[in-house]
This record gives sequence, structure tokens and C-alpha cells, in this order.
Amino acid sequence: LVSGKMLDLFRRPEDPKEYFEYYGLPVSVLLAGMAAAAFANIGNLGLMSGSVAIASAVLCISAIACLANQKTARTGNMLGMTGVTLGLAATTADMELAGASATAFQQVGAMGGVGATIGAVLASGVGPTELPQTVAAFHSLVGLAAMAGAAGEYLGNTGDLAIGTLSSIYLATFIGGVTFAGSIVAFGKLSGMMSSAPLQLPGRDQLNLGMLTVCAMGLAAFMNPELAGSLAAMDPDTVGLATLGMAGILSS
Repeated sequence: LVSGKMLDLFRRPEDPKEYFEYYGLPVSVLLAGMAAAAFANIGNLGLMSGSVAIASAVLCISAIACLANQKTARTGNMLGMTGVTLGLAATTADMELAGASATAFQQVGAMGGVGATIGAVLASGVGPTELPQTVAAFHSLVGLAAMAGAAGEYLGNTGDLAIGTLSSIYLATFIGGVTFAGSIVAFGKLSGMMSSAPLQLPGRDQLNLGMLTVCAMGLAAFMNPELAGSLAAMDPDTVGLATLGMAGILSS
């Protein structure tokens, strides 16, 4: 809603009519196929879920590319919403495949409904001059979601995780922290709550390099907690939680 409002500010009367509603046709077909696989045992739900997840990723990446150009920004906004919708559908299917209880679905639905309601109310009340800082504020939630999702993936697995999964969890936490902090600063500057002048800390380059080095060492410890635990006299679980928390704090 907020991105759509911002893009409407640059819409000209002579611009051709757009038919973005037709994007709903292939999406509806995919969602109907997933529903048939889940409730009528028609097809393979696991295969459908993986395919839809890939489609979601492709659409979200394409949306970012389209949003970088004013001519394709409106298409990018629609692709982003479509990608998120398919991502939610794939996640729901994965929950079903994992044997999630009805209570778990109810909790996820309730939390999603509350979040969507709050977002819709806030977005509907945003004025034209408040759009940039609102986008920045909402983007900070993307960083928090990345960090929370990474923590949930780590805490929700009891067995040994693959190296690729561990590195993805750590990097998602690190990048999510950078996104969260950067978006908060952007919100403060755009809303006039902070000075627009850059913060000139003495030795800032050395400080950033030092924190980046510590985070890189944390990645090595996170991926090999047994070795790090032998050096610090901590059990592997404690090492994993400590390094993941450190990455979130330092990156923020």
C-alpha cells in the first residue's frame, strides 16, 4: 500500500492503463494446485511447495530489479506482493508437511492477521510527504523478520545442521541487523528526528573493520562450535547462541 501510494505520486494522466489484476490468474492456478495437493491428495504437495517457493524467490528478486527503475517500478511492486503471497503459501504447505498442529496454524494465522491489520491501518493513514520515512520504518521490520526467521530456524532444529544452512542462518542474522539499523537511521533522518549530516566518529573505519572481523570470527565459531567450545570452555549450543547473538548485536 505504501509503495503503491508513493508510485501514484509520479503517475501521469497520459500513462497507459495497467492490467495488473491479470497477475492474479497464474497465482490463483498455483494456489489452487497447492490446495488440491493438500486437501484432495492430487499431486505431490512437497514438490508443489518447492516449486512455489522457487517461484516466490524469483518474483521477489525480480521485484527488486524492477523497483530500481521508475518505468518498471509499478510492475516491481506487483511482483513483490505476488512473491510474498506465494512465499506464504509455500511456508504454509511446509508446515503441513512437517505435521504442524491445528493450534500452530491458528497462532500463525492470528499473528499474521494482527500484523496485516496494523500495517493496513498505518499505511492508509500515511500522507504523501510521510511516504519516504514510512517506507524506511517498514523496511526495518524486514531486517527484524530476517533475524527472527534465522533464530527460529536455528532454535527449531535439534539435530546437526548442514554447513550451508548454518552459514545462511548466520548471514541472515548479520544482514538483517544491518538492514534494521540502517532503516532506523534512514527513518530518523527523513522524519527530521536526526541530523542529516553523517556521524563522524573518530576511528570509525577501524571500528567498522574491527566489528566485521569479530563477526567473521563468530561465523567460523558458529559453523564449528565444537572447536570454539574447546577454546572457550563452553558447550556447542552455548557457542552457537552466543555467536548468533553477537552477530545480531554488532551488525545492528
